Amino acid sequence: MKKKALSLLLAGALLLGTCTGCGNPGEAASSGSAGDTAAQEDTSSVVVAMGPTSEPEAGFDPAFGWGAGEHVHEPLIQSTLTVTNTDLTIGYDLATDVAASEDGLTWTVTIRDDVSFTDGEPLTAADVAFTYNTVKASSSVNDFTMLDYAEATDGTTVVFHMTRAFSIWPYTMAVVGIVPEHAYDSATYGSNPIGSGRYVLKQWDRGQQVILEANPDYYGQAPTMERVTILFMEEDAAFLAAQAGQVDVAYTSATYSNESVEGYSLAAYQSVDNRGFNLPAVPAGGTNENGVAYNVAQQTVNNDANVQFDTNDIDSTGSITANGNEGFNLEPGRYLVSFGTDASVNSANNIGASLELDGTPVTYAVSSLNKTDADNERLVLTAIVDVTGTQALTVKNTAGNDENMTNSVLNVVKLS
Repeated sequence: MKKKALSLLLAGALLLGTCTGCGNPGEAASSGSAGDTAAQEDTSSVVVAMGPTSEPEAGFDPAFGWGAGEHVHEPLIQSTLTVTNTDLTIGYDLATDVAASEDGLTWTVTIRDDVSFTDGEPLTAADVAFTYNTVKASSSVNDFTMLDYAEATDGTTVVFHMTRAFSIWPYTMAVVGIVPEHAYDSATYGSNPIGSGRYVLKQWDRGQQVILEANPDYYGQAPTMERVTILFMEEDAAFLAAQAGQVDVAYTSATYSNESVEGYSLAAYQSVDNRGFNLPAVPAGGTNENGVAYNVAQQTVNNDANVQFDTNDIDSTGSITANGNEGFNLEPGRYLVSFGTDASVNSANNIGASLELDGTPVTYAVSSLNKTDADNERLVLTAIVDVTGTQALTVKNTAGNDENMTNSVLNVVKLS
């Protein structure tokens, strides 16, 4: 994320043109406040304060993640084949046409013939192929396992050969800035990038600031801001800089949301916060290192019956999915336990179940998912279990209403 944040947030600011949330130059001038600075009077430049972690550690090299934002991409210094529009549709940047083969294993892209890098050399399909082959071989940020290789068939046509069909390849093409084959050195490019984008890196003082200036030879619409200065500072310092009128845009802590600074307005935007986690995956019908079978046939969990599963010890890191009538023991360690079962919707409020270690209930989270067939509801119990000695894990139907729990599956993953 450190490599992505700067380009993503700056893109938003630059697309706004005059940067919503900036100091208002007219108000500052009329009030004579501290916001009455040269930076605010000059509407062709903008000074932005951002957190230190926004500075790209590896520099401005697409091979190391520069420009690869989450939804709206803007590498600033380099051009991309496609772009992600603000409504999340795909548009063209360098590309003039994109076509996929019927089997999805080949993508053919035609590019503009009027684009040059800032050193005066023309940008060709060979540079595009070089960039993608380089990123595939060296990127530690983006996944390019779906790409076999890229080749330039002529000066304006590049063909991507895929290892598998990948329908969102046009979206992937929006995150890779094109670098010049003739001037690319992975050891130095990040600090001295040559690109064809709307901005040129004028100055980079590590840990302090980055200065970008508009590319006079840019083939697209000229940017509103001719000069962009990014200052790297902590949130508290950024707020103080805004109070002193030293910056136009300050990325500060939410704790300052109730504060007001003369000549500035507070900009708030809807955003999405995503979280996820991966669990170990195993082949159907396989066994773990202890010889425990995965995906054992599902069984009914009868009313008031202790549900115990085939007697097996888990004495090393691994995971099992087990069903049966006999119990199994857990050796000392931390486990992720989840139990899923079907129950009647009509009596769902009365259905009860418990996860127990040696007969003692453990704390768990419960979620339910209405099924589309008949009157069944899927109940899932999830818990993190710390086992201090060899203990038996059981599941019990505590409903006491003559309801059965069917299609029951217990999953146990040893975390440590």
